[in-house]
Amino acid sequence: MADHGYGVCNEPLITHQQASTLTGMYAGDEPVPDPQIPPVEIALLDPSRGCFLADVLFHFSDVVAEYKKAQG
Repeated sequence: MADHGYGVCNEPLITHQQASTLTGMYAGDEPVPDPQIPPVEIALLDPSRGCFLADVLFHFSDVVAEYKKAQG
């Protein structure tokens, strides 16, 4: 998994696409609907389009919590 660094809370950050994959939500659904820590809004370079696109980085603990909820 690509390392997008750590937030000010010293927690790993992952992209919307990575969070969707880890939680099993492959469509355009929101992978973490109620994060405990607000997502970080960024612009990521999309090499296929040659421009920056708006995206968010989710905190890893929120993705893990969402995964655990999905597992029951």
